[in-house]
Parts: sequence; structure tokens; C-alpha cells
Amino acid sequence: MPATAKKSAVGPTPGQIKKLHALSRALAFDDATYRAVLERFGVASSKELSDRQMSRCLEFLEAQAVEAGVWQARGGAPAPKRRPGAATDAQLRLVVVLWRQVSRQTTDADRKTALDAFVRRITGKARLAWCGHGDIQALVNALEAMGAKRE
Repeated sequence: MPATAKKSAVGPTPGQIKKLHALSRALAFDDATYRAVLERFGVASSKELSDRQMSRCLEFLEAQAVEAGVWQARGGAPAPKRRPGAATDAQLRLVVVLWRQVSRQTTDADRKTALDAFVRRITGKARLAWCGHGDIQALVNALEAMGAKRE
């Protein structure tokens, strides 16, 4: 195949297709409505959309979803994904603050090593970042029993 005969438009990425389907679910589209939206862009399947068509389709659906109040537009980089039940950043910071109050270590490196050992002893998890909501509650209870006070 000659280089000039290559397709100029690359198909949609898996992430774009996921977003398209998430938007259609958020808007509670039935199959007929979903197909009608695709037909508006001249295709029968989302995989047939070109990059440009997919961008326009996503913009169109996202605007509808935001207007309907079922979607929140994001700006900038996407938020990091968290597994369900994972501790929030605020919960992790709370444990670190409470640990600083009761820790006997003087350097940050020693404090982190001691905190990891404490977390392992209380929760069985190797690192604080791997803790869930229940683990955080157990850690907070143990730290408060050791004399830490929430500020």
C-alpha cells in the first residue's frame, strides 16, 4: 500500500469510547437515541468515528450532560483513579499528622519508616497508601489511644 493511500483519520481511542458510553448512560439514552446521535455524525458505530467526529460528538454530549446536571466538566488533567473503599487524601494526611504527634523519631525518613511499621502492625498493610476507610479508623483509634489529639 503506498504511503499516500493511508487513512488520514485514526479511529477513536478506547478511553474516548468509554467516555462516550459513560455520557450516554449519564443522559439515560436508550439504544435508539444513542444510534440517532451516532447517525447525526454519519456513522452507525462509535468505532467508525474519526478523531474529529469523536471530539465533536463528545463535546456535544458533554454539553448536554452538563446542562442536564448529570455530568461535571473537568478542566486540566484527570484526577488520579482510586480504588473503591480506598482512603482519601484527607484521611491519609490525618494519620500522618497524628503520627507526628506521638512519634519519637526526629527525622522525616525515620518517621516514615516507623509509620510504615506501625501501619503494618495495626492493619497488616505494608504502606499507609494501601489502607482503606476501615484501616484508617483503626489507625486513628490507635493513635488517639497513644495520646495524639485531632487539631
